[in-house]
Order: sequence, then C-alpha cells, then structure tokens
Amino acid sequence: MIRIDRVLTNEEVQKLETEPVYTAVVEAPQMSGFLQFIGRSLPKLENLDHVKRVKRDPSSGQLTVLLCQSNKISEHQIRDIFDQTDGWKLVNISTAEVPRTPPYTKQQFDLWKQTWPVSFRPLEKLRNLQQQIAEEEMMTYAEKMYGELCQMQGRGAIIVDGSSKQELARSIGERHVHPLRHSVMCCVDQVGKQEVEKRKRKDQTENLAGGGYLCENADVFCHSEPCAMCCMALVHSRIGRLFFVYKSKKEVVGCISEYRLQDNPKLNHHFTAFQITPLS
Repeated sequence: MIRIDRVLTNEEVQKLETEPVYTAVVEAPQMSGFLQFIGRSLPKLENLDHVKRVKRDPSSGQLTVLLCQSNKISEHQIRDIFDQTDGWKLVNISTAEVPRTPPYTKQQFDLWKQTWPVSFRPLEKLRNLQQQIAEEEMMTYAEKMYGELCQMQGRGAIIVDGSSKQELARSIGERHVHPLRHSVMCCVDQVGKQEVEKRKRKDQTENLAGGGYLCENADVFCHSEPCAMCCMALVHSRIGRLFFVYKSKKEVVGCISEYRLQDNPKLNHHFTAFQITPLS
C-alpha cells in the first residue's frame, strides 16, 4: 500500500505580501457617487483584481474605500483632486495594506482576508491536479510502478508513456562510468537513442512519448527526488508527471520539494510532481 501526495505548486506555498494603498471612509448613501468619482479621477488599480474595493467593519458598519495604490500618486495630489470637488472636500485620506497576490488555497484566503477583503477563485489547474490523486486508476498504476522501483537497488528511474503506459526506459544509473550518469539522465539518453533508431527506420516527426518533444507528457518514476541537473533534463524533455519516493537528504536542498523547479514561472515548461509514501 502507498499514499500519493502532490507536491504543492509555487502559488500554493506563497506567503502573504502586501502593497500600500490610500483609503477613505465614506457613508453608504454617498458610495455610488464616490466610486464613480474616483474611477474617473484617480489612477486605476493595477494587478489587484482580487482585492475588493470596499471594506466593511463588522462591528461599526463603517465603509472604507480603496482609492488607489500609493506608488501611483501622492496623498497631496489626491487631496487637491478632492478639494476641487465640493462633495468630497471633507473626505479624510488614510493608508492601508492590501494583499499583493490572489489567494489560491482556502488557508491563504482565510489569512489574506484578515488584511483586506479579497476574492477567492481557486486555479482550475489546482482543482484538476487534486482530482488526479482521487482517481483509483492512478493509485493502482502508481502502486505497480512503485513495486518496479523497489526491485531496482534503491536508486532507479523509469520513464513510461503517459497515455499507453508503455515503459520507454529504465536505469539504476551509471555513476561508476561517469559521475553525471544519474538514473534519470540514463533514462532520457535511452529514449533519445531509441528515437534516433526509430527515425533511421522511418521518417517520422512524432516522438516515442507521442508528442513533438522527446518525453512529452511521459510519466517518470524515481526512487529519490531528482537533482537540479536531472530536473532540468525532465523540463527540457517536456515530461507530464514525476513520481518520487524519497526527498533529498537534509544537506541537499530538494529541487522539487524546496525549489519547485516543476512549476518555476521562469521556465518554459511545467509538470506535476507527486511523492509516493510506502504505508506497509
């Protein structure tokens, strides 16, 4: 028996960061007109679609309006704009902090909204990823492949076609030949050599894993969390999913569990990572 835990994405582990804004307390009967006024007169909010414009104090009922980001205009300039309009001369301007990024998890939402009211719209990709783990077929598949890894001297890797579930390569590494011949690198090398032979036999643009890249959408199973070199090889090969059993040792920062190279926004390909935990 095993348990599968998806490695959290960068969005899911982000910490609360705030951005300074100007605010003003406005009476409810004036709210509609005031919102129209600041919409015409003040700088537009940028990248704050998740932040609600009005904050209501639950005890007093007082309504506080978010005016604009403080790096767009000075408080003195806002005061001048208000003073030019009779209806808003007496409005007091204050400052506050609002969450800089949207919340992607319920835990983030509960924390973010303590700073300022925000909208909570879970990413579609996160809902899909969570659904994958619940599928019984995936559990059976992962348990079978874990059994294969257990027979590989505790340091192997296997690449499987993500659609057909056909095994494409396996290796326990060849570090005795060269220190960079890790098991993942050897597997990618095997797939590459098969592709070369395949193209010699028949001119075909579709690769072994069924796409335009060497291991596109393939599943990779590793006994241990891949190192930085192996992770980048998987990124460039365009794999679909990675399953590993053991995290990197304490003295080595995990490239998946810590650096999260599988969905680094600076890289041009992302894949999903799972950790397999033996239960018996």
